[in-house]
Amino acid sequence: MIELQLLGLQPDGENLTLNDVNGKRYSLPVNDALRAALRQDIDASQSHETPARQMSPREIQALIRQGRSVQEVCELSALPASRIGTLAHPILAEREYTARTARMFPMGREIGALTVEEVVASRLLSRGVRPTDIRWDATREQGRPWQLVAYFTSADRDRKATWTIDLDRRALEA
Repeated sequence: MIELQLLGLQPDGENLTLNDVNGKRYSLPVNDALRAALRQDIDASQSHETPARQMSPREIQALIRQGRSVQEVCELSALPASRIGTLAHPILAEREYTARTARMFPMGREIGALTVEEVVASRLLSRGVRPTDIRWDATREQGRPWQLVAYFTSADRDRKATWTIDLDRRALEA
């Protein structure tokens, strides 16, 4: 058996480059069978039943913007997590920035009006939800406005509150 050393992922993200002790290079396609063989939680025989499809960077970023995780996109695409993570990073930063910005919008036109985050925290506090237990996110379906989402647990049930964000008017609509 020839022993090979991994040199890395090729720029196309679909092949690995391997090297033997004599310096000869080999290319190994990264396919569903290889992914399944490397992951202990997936049966290799199942990987052929639901083949992942090739996705463009734009499609991948649209899925991340919609709120999908890197792992979910990996399962839908034919790309490794390292490639998805690279494409996801700026979108995750955009979601975080949008959520942080929208949480600071004032609730009302009065000077000194409470922010959305302050109003939500005060109302949930009376239901036993600590402000630090609220998880904020912003997501956007393609062609639609941003959504601000607050995730929290109340009365032992996971809940979420959603608002449509109008960035131009600096306003939210429940």
